[in-house]
Amino acid sequence: METKRLVLRPFQIEDAKQLYELAKDINVGTNAGWPPHKSVEESRKIIETVFCQDDQYAIFLKETNELIGAVGLSPDTKRLNPCIKSLGYWIGQKFWGNGYATEASKRVLIYAFEEKKLNGVSVVHFSINEKSKNVISKLGFVYEGTLRYASRRYDGVELDDVEYLMDKERYEKVKDDLWRE
Repeated sequence: METKRLVLRPFQIEDAKQLYELAKDINVGTNAGWPPHKSVEESRKIIETVFCQDDQYAIFLKETNELIGAVGLSPDTKRLNPCIKSLGYWIGQKFWGNGYATEASKRVLIYAFEEKKLNGVSVVHFSINEKSKNVISKLGFVYEGTLRYASRRYDGVELDDVEYLMDKERYEKVKDDLWRE
C-alpha cells in the first residue's frame, strides 16, 4: 500500500537492523507498551513472531526507502467480534511530528473498510500518550471511554487505556477526509 509520502509493506527479515535502530529507543516502545529492543537479533525475532501476522506493515519513506515505524490491524482483545479489528501504530522518535502516523493510519483505515469490509476498527492509547491521542483525533474516531488501570506495561507501571471506535457509519462520515492527502 502507498500514500503520498509512504510505502506500507509487510516486514522482511532484512528490516531487522533498521527496526532495531528505531525500537531500541526507550521513548518509542514505552509509549506503546513494549520494552526497547536490546539487539538486532531481538528485532529479527519480533519480525518473525509479531510482525509476520496478517495486516502488519512496515512504514517506509518513499523518498529514501528508510523504515520509520509500523502500522497494522490486530484482533481486538476487548471485543469477541472478528469483524472488528484494532488499529496499532508507532513511529521512530526522529520522525515524530511529521504526520506519518496519521498518514499511514488513514491508508490502513481505508483498507480496513473498503477492502476487508470490517464492521469497525478500534484504537487504544495509554492516557499518558498525548501524541497518540492527537493522531486518533485527526482520524475521526469516536471516544468510547477510559478503562482505569487496564494495562500493565512491561516495567510494571499500571496505565489507563483510552478507547475509541470507528464503525462503518462513522467511516462513511469521515472517509472523504481520510481519502484526502
